[in-house]
Parts: sequence; C-alpha cells; structure tokens
Amino acid sequence: MEASTLPVSICAVVPLFNKEDAIEATIRSVLHQTRLPDELILVDDGSSDGSLARAEQALSEVAKHVHCQLIRQENAGVSVARNRGANATKSRYIAFLDADDEWHPTYLAEVERLARAFPDAGVLTIGHMRQSEDGRRSPVPSALASDYFGIVDRFIDTYRRGYGLIHTSATTVRRDAWDRSGGFPVGARKSQDVYLWLKLGLAETVAHSAAPLSVWHDEHTGVIRRKGVVPQHFQYFLGTPEGRKALSNDDLAGFLASNLVVSIGSHRTVGDSDVVPELRRLSAVLPISARLKCWAASVIPLPVLHGMGRWRRRSRNPGQ
Repeated sequence: MEASTLPVSICAVVPLFNKEDAIEATIRSVLHQTRLPDELILVDDGSSDGSLARAEQALSEVAKHVHCQLIRQENAGVSVARNRGANATKSRYIAFLDADDEWHPTYLAEVERLARAFPDAGVLTIGHMRQSEDGRRSPVPSALASDYFGIVDRFIDTYRRGYGLIHTSATTVRRDAWDRSGGFPVGARKSQDVYLWLKLGLAETVAHSAAPLSVWHDEHTGVIRRKGVVPQHFQYFLGTPEGRKALSNDDLAGFLASNLVVSIGSHRTVGDSDVVPELRRLSAVLPISARLKCWAASVIPLPVLHGMGRWRRRSRNPGQ
C-alpha cells in the first residue's frame, strides 16, 4: 500500500461535563501539539461547576491558532456530546479526547503518520498511558509489540488479548467510517466506547501505533461505578437480535465470552452482585464452555476472586 499524499484534516472533539480541575490542561495539550488540529470542537454537556468558564478561557488561546467551536447543550450524556461534536466537523478525521485526559505534543503528528501510511484504515489507534492518583504513569499494554506500527489483523481478537490497543482519548475515526458506525450509543450508561470499538472492528480496517502518546488520568476521572447497570456491549451483542447476528464472528464471540467472565468477577469484587444474574442470563447465547466459566465466576469465593484480580493486574503490568 502506497502512502497517501492527500491532505489530512483532523478535528479534535472534546466532550465536557464537570471537569473544572482538568479541562484547562486537556485543552493546553491540544494547543501544544507539534501538528495542530484543523478544528477543535468542545461540547459542554450542561456542566454545573466552573468547567465552562475555564474551558472558554483556554479556548481563547487555542483560537489564535486553530478554528474552534464551542457547543452548549443541556445534560444529555457523553454519547450525545461526542456524537454532536463528531457530526459537526468538516474534517476528514475525528480525534476524540476526553476532558480529563491529555495528548503528548506529538500525538496528532503520529495520527497523521498513520493516516498517510494506511489511507484505507477507517480507525487509527495510538498507545496510551495510565496516570494513577499518585502521578505515576505506565503504558497500558496490548498484545502487539511496543514498537508496532501497522494494520491490526483480527482487531477484535487482538483487543481481547490487551486492552491497550484502543482507548477513547487515543482513537481517531475517519469521517466516512464514523458515519457508517452510527456513533456512540445514546442512552447507554456503561461501556459505550467498547460497544463502538467492537462495531468498528467488525466493519473497518484498523491501524495502530504503539507509541504511548495519550494519557488517561485516573486522578481526574471521578468515575462512580454504576451499580446494577449491564455494560452496553453485552446488552447489544448478547441481548438483541441484531447484535446476536454478529456472533457468527468467532473473534467477537471469544471477546464477549472472555470479557463477560471478567465482568462478572469485577462486579462481585466491588460489591455489585445484583447485576450478576443478568450477566449470566446473557451468557446463554454463548458456547457451553463460556457459560460454565461465567457460572464459576459467579460462585467462586470473594477472597479467591480478589487474588485472581491481583494476579491478572500484575500479568498485564509486569513492571508494577
């Protein structure tokens, strides 16, 4: 495949809701790119703290160098905010950045390098780091080599073997692929991003650079686990007739089976056992081996689950 010489236009889309302690740093990371975006669209999802004022101040600096658009809406959820920003762009590529994350200065330059090297790829993903509350940063591993730069064969199976392959603030979608995908699921309360990555992985070519150039900030997320909520990718692919049609893809079925077992264990270890019966019910459409693993995850004593969780985290992050 020959590298593309066509212009590569990129829009950074930032959804914002009550991130006053993080949004200025996030926007500054866009301004400090060695390759600036062609557009920056920020969608305020009805923030009730000082986020909007801080964002407006930071955007005034970016606007000297980049075309900026600020969209305000009543609180409707992050999926609506992301979709609205993505649909408003005129650029060929849509680069998502959450309001509590940031990009390394060469992030968008690496996105453009991927876009030029692999113009047929509808999805471009970059490696990312996780910053803990004590400020430590560590790359989130994937199943690919640390210097990987290329097309991802069997994207969904590769994703199953290492979640560092794709993350919202490290993902760029070509506009036509975005339009085909239908966007983030409106009304979903959990795992909206995983749902979309799986849909895109079934339909589009994915290119990846393993360079860890995006930072996911644990200390700013403010995530409250939504107890009793079934993740959206399970609801759709296991719980709807349309989604179940895709289970003929063995890689998708394998991803869902593996992820469902982990999810059952995780919900139990954080005291959210109420959702476990529904997760087990959804497993009924999977092969019997997967159903048995789901059952085991639902009955194993909690101390054993905690130990397995620690082992799993160490195996994914051997340097920690």
